[in-house]
Amino acid sequence: TGTYVYCVVQAARRPTLPAGLGPGLDGLAAPRLLQVARDLWALVADAPLERFDAAAIERGLRDLDWVAAQAQAH
Repeated sequence: TGTYVYCVVQAARRPTLPAGLGPGLDGLAAPRLLQVARDLWALVADAPLERFDAAAIERGLRDLDWVAAQAQAH
């Protein structure tokens, strides 16, 4: 399992996730906050490597429909 990083936020306290936060990219676990430093938080999700390793992403980048779907979910 890998980790997909949606974004990194600087905040003195743990940020609150928006109520309307969607499920994220298809095939990933639910997004969660991970504290990476005293005031840095990453919005991350567990990612199965067979779907999100370098080879899988390279294949996906050849398919514009796949790229659009990933961008919209991100």
